[in-house]
Amino acid sequence: MAEKKETTSKSTRKKVANQEVNIETNKDSLDLEIELENTKKEKEEMNNALLALQKQLAELQSKIDSKEENQGNPVVIKQNGDLTRTVKVVSLLPNVYNLSTQPLGKGKLYQFKNFGDSHMIKFGDMQDILALYLTQFEKGYAVLTNKQDYEDLGIGYIFDEVMGKEKVEKLVKLENDKAVETILDMEEDMQEKIIGIIANKIAEGVSYDYNKIKKLEDAGLEVNELVDLIQAGKQVTA
Repeated sequence: MAEKKETTSKSTRKKVANQEVNIETNKDSLDLEIELENTKKEKEEMNNALLALQKQLAELQSKIDSKEENQGNPVVIKQNGDLTRTVKVVSLLPNVYNLSTQPLGKGKLYQFKNFGDSHMIKFGDMQDILALYLTQFEKGYAVLTNKQDYEDLGIGYIFDEVMGKEKVEKLVKLENDKAVETILDMEEDMQEKIIGIIANKIAEGVSYDYNKIKKLEDAGLEVNELVDLIQAGKQVTA
């Protein structure tokens, strides 16, 4: 009888041991599955990050190629190719700014002493200047006052870009009389853009020097009328 009990006890212990082995095996298997799943997720995240990086690199390369293409042929005269006519150039920099027809300040030198200074530059000289300083015109360091000049010089794409850059903010602040004179010297289409920005700022509550706004008004640029229209439009949509 005692021998039978001992046999039963051994059998029970064996079953318990087997169960413990199975539990441990299942646990190891579960840990392995979790680890594999985590590895799979990490690979997916890495692949997604890689694809995103490849897309960014492709877009960057496209922009570089486009810019190189523009710089490769910066001057393409499309319409008025009269080399003797002049182009009005206005500096939007607060400091001394030089443009020259040859590298290192050689050739003809045009110096702008401060913001709003302007020069009437021969069309032929502008071609040489753009060959050296195209990037600076793209950044809005200086602007032409006539849209047609942009087109004739083959840089029409700059016209809309430069009017949206931060440098123009100095112009629309009307910090001095030079800013007013610069706006008055602009062609009508460019004036409309600048006056539109100023009117929007006034409608938003930005304060301007009354005398400077009056000078614009006296020249036929109806700033206050545009402000009224903007404010009336806001009231209608409110």
